[in-house]
Amino acid sequence: MYWLDVWGFRGVVECGRPMRMDNELITALDVQSLWGLRADGRVFTGRDYPVGYEDWPSKCRDVLEWIPDAETETKHGGLLMTSLIHQATMPLGDGLHDYAYIQRARIHALILLRGLILPDTTGCKVPFMWLNAFDDPEEVANINWGSAALAYLYHYLCEASVGRQRRDVGGPMVLLQLWAWERMPTLRPAFLISLMYTPYTPCGAK
Repeated sequence: MYWLDVWGFRGVVECGRPMRMDNELITALDVQSLWGLRADGRVFTGRDYPVGYEDWPSKCRDVLEWIPDAETETKHGGLLMTSLIHQATMPLGDGLHDYAYIQRARIHALILLRGLILPDTTGCKVPFMWLNAFDDPEEVANINWGSAALAYLYHYLCEASVGRQRRDVGGPMVLLQLWAWERMPTLRPAFLISLMYTPYTPCGAK
């Protein structure tokens, strides 16, 4: 939790379990106040090669302390969400070095990115190139996750609006729902905590 907080994911975690989606409530939003995601800083981009390593399995071993299955994951260019979730629920031993907690926090961050912040229409695979963003634990805090989420959302909304036949829309739709609830109070459920302003608490957590 310490590292997830440092990296800027605390707001998403504080919002709790996934909520039921209301797909009709879709427009624009403010990711920093709604979800607590950083809206300035370094752009989140991906290099499609393992920076500093010979191959992706080697990078996974060091960065995540886990090597993906060569047949089902490495060959298809991404980590399966089911494998990540399994790793995230494995118990940690006693007396571990701080780096072990950083490795576990990286796994949780990747799950948050693909599951909530940057979901696609399948939600089943995390691109290997995202691992490059987590090389330096101190630098992760400077990444502009908010703009990445908005870019992803607008990309999928654009695709859905140009008349293409799409059954599913990707992107962080939870943000759209939070935006609608924040600006149209008659549509939102009751607040679970006090409406009093609390510094650094995202609206979504309420």
